[in-house]
Amino acid sequence: MHTSNQNGLGWQTALASPKTSQLDISKAIVRSITSGQLAVGEKLPSIRRLATKLNLPPGVVRRAFEHLLAQGWLEMRHGSGTYVSKSSKLLIDQELYCERNALIPSAAPFINETGDGEELLTGLKEPLVEARLSTWQNQLPYNMGDLIISGSSTSRGDSVNFLPNNIISGKYTGARWDLALEKWLADCTKSAPQLTEPAGFLELRKQIASWLRLSRGIACSPNDVVVVNGAQEARFLLARLFVMEGTEIVYEDPGSLLQRSLLTSFGAKLVPVSVDESGPIAEELDSITGCRLMWTTPSAQFPTGALYSRIRKQRLLDWANRNDAIIIEDEPCAEFIYQSRMTPAITALDENRRSIYIGSFSQVLPAGWQIGFIVVPPALRIPLVRLKSISNRCTPSTLQWLVMRLFENGFLQQRVRTMQRICENRRQATLNGIAKWEAQNIMYTPVKAGLFQTVWLPSGVDDLQFKARCQEHGVEVAAVSPCYLRGPARSGFVLNFGSLDESAISLGLERIGAVLANL
Repeated sequence: MHTSNQNGLGWQTALASPKTSQLDISKAIVRSITSGQLAVGEKLPSIRRLATKLNLPPGVVRRAFEHLLAQGWLEMRHGSGTYVSKSSKLLIDQELYCERNALIPSAAPFINETGDGEELLTGLKEPLVEARLSTWQNQLPYNMGDLIISGSSTSRGDSVNFLPNNIISGKYTGARWDLALEKWLADCTKSAPQLTEPAGFLELRKQIASWLRLSRGIACSPNDVVVVNGAQEARFLLARLFVMEGTEIVYEDPGSLLQRSLLTSFGAKLVPVSVDESGPIAEELDSITGCRLMWTTPSAQFPTGALYSRIRKQRLLDWANRNDAIIIEDEPCAEFIYQSRMTPAITALDENRRSIYIGSFSQVLPAGWQIGFIVVPPALRIPLVRLKSISNRCTPSTLQWLVMRLFENGFLQQRVRTMQRICENRRQATLNGIAKWEAQNIMYTPVKAGLFQTVWLPSGVDDLQFKARCQEHGVEVAAVSPCYLRGPARSGFVLNFGSLDESAISLGLERIGAVLANL
């Protein structure tokens, strides 16, 4: 084990100031690691020892260590102490990669690149300002709201809402959060620009790129990241960029009705591929030729809840390479995995840069903080940023600034872990409630990822009628059959447990059990 340099004495001395903050400590440790002053495997001083040396409260040093542990710079060894982690090598490579590729300043325009992958745009682009309002209005299903988006007006006032549009409850609270938010808002008023480059703050894009490398295995540069107003804006921008009348898109069957409506509103022709518990059926996918775009949801596929295996993800990439196609990987809830090991993202396995990644932080942020991101290959970066710039110019600078501060201070990383525990408890409460039902012939597989559980109804039961019966009993569920592109549609319902506490989950499942008992 490397133990030279007296545990990085140089950086400790440089921090000996009464005004030293948690952020100062974090930055100093990262600089020491990237410069080689602290080596991989080197042990750091204890929190108490370092706090004494710096004349700081131990809590300041502890939060700095927690932040770097969450980012992957440090690792904790039980009974031994805190060390520079092996994964810091990847983060050092990321820093060097950014320097070599001349990061674009936040206020500077994007450089118009040509070359690598430019041929991917052939046949997929359409004029950016073509009016489609009438087409959009004509193709939206009239009953989409009742099916997926919200409860109907006939629902009871005390209704328990399991619909999938609801965000996770139980967000940021506490004195520490209130003080931090007040300070960050003051900093933002003084320092944040009123408008940013359409792709987003450079520093925020760097943090997102680092997050993706650690959490999803995606090796991307900050220049590959475009910040957007949540996952739904990401979907809208990509649909606007790629889809024209008659564009064929391979689409999961069953699949999200909301996303289907968006694509067809732009004139897309959806080519269905069946999904099982591991992902799209490979043989069925292999029979599809000529399509140059696929939209897929590998983590908690809606509405089946399937978690794609690595083998199926590789088959998707093989299909894309054979057909000169692009894969749009839609993963707004990739952080929520239960009793299973997350496989690398399709984009992480994609050596030919044919995939586009959609992610979001909205599920772990305070209500109303809608922010997400798109990771695109170089050939698609310029068209996407131009489209973003004419759509809404940029994601609000205050929101970007606050999320940037969340990253820097370790709040976001800590909050993800907290929400994972909360949702695991809610998932278990859902499974416990389902186990109490005495209904015959219902089927379900405990969900491995995401924020919802799907239950399949007996053959011959109309899930739309079942949904209406549940409304009469004071509970809202989403029916599955409308999500099928082809018949025969399977009957079932979806329970979004992420938005409810455990007592509400139990109450709602008791009411559903009463409906099932009278089928």
